[in-house]
Amino acid sequence: LETKKKKRKMKGDIFAINMEKSQLQNGVYLIFYHSISSLKMFCKFLISTCVVFFFFSFFLL
Repeated sequence: LETKKKKRKMKGDIFAINMEKSQLQNGVYLIFYHSISSLKMFCKFLISTCVVFFFFSFFLL
């Protein structure tokens, strides 16, 4: 009876560890995803600013 309980507990621990690992991976993935999307937004912002700047300088000259 004791060994069955121990085995069940081991399985539970392994399951919990796997759950924690997947949660950690999801967290890392989310951080990565958000940083990439913010980088894309930043690049769009930079490009639009440069375009506007070039247009203004073109019209002023």
